Amino acid sequence: MGRTIKWFLIAIAGILALLIVLFVAVILLVDPNAYRDEIERAVAMQTGRELAIEGDLELTFFPWIGLQANKVQLADAPGFGDAPFFQAKSMELAVKVLPLLQGNLVLDTITLEQPRIHLIRTAQGTGNWETLGAGQGAMGKPSASAEPAPPRASGEEQTAVSPMLRHATLEGFVINEARVVWEDRQAGVTVVVDPFNLTLENVSLGSKVPIQANWQVTLAEGPTITASLAAVATVAPDLSTATVTDIALQAKAAGEAIPGGEQTVQLSGRVEANLDKGVYRLSELVLEALGVTARAKAQARLVDAGVTAQGSLSVPQFNPRNVFEQLAMQPPQTHNPEVLQALSLEAQFRYGAGGTINVAPLQVRLDDSTLAGTLAIRDFVGPNAAFNLTLDQINVDHYLPPQSEAAQQPAAPPTPAGGEGKLPHEPLRSLTLDGQLHIGKLTVAGAQLTDADITVTANAGHIRIHPLTASLYGGRYEGDIRLDASGDVLAVSLNERLAGIQAQPLLRAVTGFDKLLGSGNFSIDATTKGVAPKDFLKALTGQATFAFNDGMVKGINVAQTIRSALARFKGKPVPKTDAPLQTDYGKLGGTVHFDGGMVRNDDLSVQTPLLRIGGEGKANLIERTLNYDLTVNLVGTLKGQGGAEIDALRNVPIPLHVGGALSEPDISVDIASAFKAIAGERIAEEKAELKQKIEEKKQDVQQKIQEKIDEKLKGLFN
Repeated sequence: MGRTIKWFLIAIAGILALLIVLFVAVILLVDPNAYRDEIERAVAMQTGRELAIEGDLELTFFPWIGLQANKVQLADAPGFGDAPFFQAKSMELAVKVLPLLQGNLVLDTITLEQPRIHLIRTAQGTGNWETLGAGQGAMGKPSASAEPAPPRASGEEQTAVSPMLRHATLEGFVINEARVVWEDRQAGVTVVVDPFNLTLENVSLGSKVPIQANWQVTLAEGPTITASLAAVATVAPDLSTATVTDIALQAKAAGEAIPGGEQTVQLSGRVEANLDKGVYRLSELVLEALGVTARAKAQARLVDAGVTAQGSLSVPQFNPRNVFEQLAMQPPQTHNPEVLQALSLEAQFRYGAGGTINVAPLQVRLDDSTLAGTLAIRDFVGPNAAFNLTLDQINVDHYLPPQSEAAQQPAAPPTPAGGEGKLPHEPLRSLTLDGQLHIGKLTVAGAQLTDADITVTANAGHIRIHPLTASLYGGRYEGDIRLDASGDVLAVSLNERLAGIQAQPLLRAVTGFDKLLGSGNFSIDATTKGVAPKDFLKALTGQATFAFNDGMVKGINVAQTIRSALARFKGKPVPKTDAPLQTDYGKLGGTVHFDGGMVRNDDLSVQTPLLRIGGEGKANLIERTLNYDLTVNLVGTLKGQGGAEIDALRNVPIPLHVGGALSEPDISVDIASAFKAIAGERIAEEKAELKQKIEEKKQDVQQKIQEKIDEKLKGLFN
């Protein structure tokens, strides 16, 4: 035993002596710079890029064997310019000697000082990194050994990790003051990351590795983003799983384009990856920004057809008005200041290998309104989507801007000039939709719609909203609206029917005219086209029919108007009255023709117990003016002051003219023409009566003369 120990000690001493001699020999005899050309050729063979080491190569020895390369740069691929793809001030790598002799790999901290990477994508979409590491048998020619390995299918076992690598340790990995430039010539975008700093400590498989990083991103003519990251990463010794925990990412964007000049985002969470099974989990993800918190979790799986994923997103209730304050912006002024106080979101999603994202269920709450249903996004470009949603209730009026007295007055429509006021319809050409929306209760313009069902389809610029049904204004609505955005202008066709509708809220919502009350039916068949609101009025063609029963026309009392006109005609005081300024009717109907912004009606018919009214005329929707003539016939008896005199006008046509502004028209009565007609009739009647009396007198005189003659003749013959 003693001899064995002795020879063992002698062997160890010999090995140490040999190592010392070897190290001394390397120091005295080996110049690493002599191998510069071989190193450059080896790198070129593996990457296809020229490597240039402009500085010295330096060796370190016991207790570390290390190499330091100074002023290193790697050329870019052909066709991408003369600037290097990669360059660094210095690169350091060292291996501990004694553990290496025992079969253990212990690396010192790997350090990259001031590395520079320039990533380029050409206008044709080719990247200068795509051929990097492809391996070249000769410069610019791929080698047979450089072919990439086929992708590993989900669940395929990993290649066994060598014991040396499994137990290897790295003191650290440090990147100092890196600069990365992303130049996208296809999109015309340049992004610069400078500086980028990264520190990893005590790196080994199966151990928790702290990660610290910080960087600054500068966008061309855009904001500057400063970020920092802290996390702990763990990779299993067999490389089967990896976990990143305690993620704490903070980013701050600053610049003129950022509301308030500066905004901060914080992200925390946990990432787990099962590399053997191709399963990746994102859990405990929390995003905080602008006073809003979003929570999410997701799981992705690699399958033969691609990637599938599923997860959920939750945004707890927050106050949208506070978000505007965080953005240093004025919250929207609403008619009801109590709205925009509560918003929340709950959703679950699934992503299929075909690229479709299905969101089901989806629930969005805004104040006292809830939108729920399903959503499928086939493609974000376009977009291409399908939906089936239900909105329980919403009062749109609450979210509209408050109206001042000036705003309540009707204003002339804007006049587009030089393209102002145009409605862009080009985005509609790429829109693909297939959806249904049900609204339980909708309040707009003071009117309530209930049980509204809307079906929307869109493809290649052709959009159709049909069937479109709702209960509104006390009746039922059915519509078919079509949009054609495939041409230079947007074409619109309307085919709508209303049954049992209350006239006043309908006309108030459509035209701002609220003088007509009553219930009835309304239909419209019209087309229009244009690129600005005024264009659609100018191009409006078609017709509408209406028939209303048992209502009134506000703003005019026809009977009182006739009384007043009659009093003025006779030079008498206008009679006072407490009667409301309205005219009741039993039936009201007619047809309206639309022609280039003009509305024409030739067959108005109004029937009341007192009056029969007919009318014809035009309205200019662009200038919002009215020029309309009415003919009033009294068919009943007017009671009250002047009633007897007015009854004389019965069955005599009385002309009325309505003109001026559409919202506040002027009304005038031509009572003189009515009395002229009456006077003409009376003169004719008196002439006829006088002629008849003269004829009667003549006959009477002739008879008396004849009687006298007869008496004389009798006496003569007797």
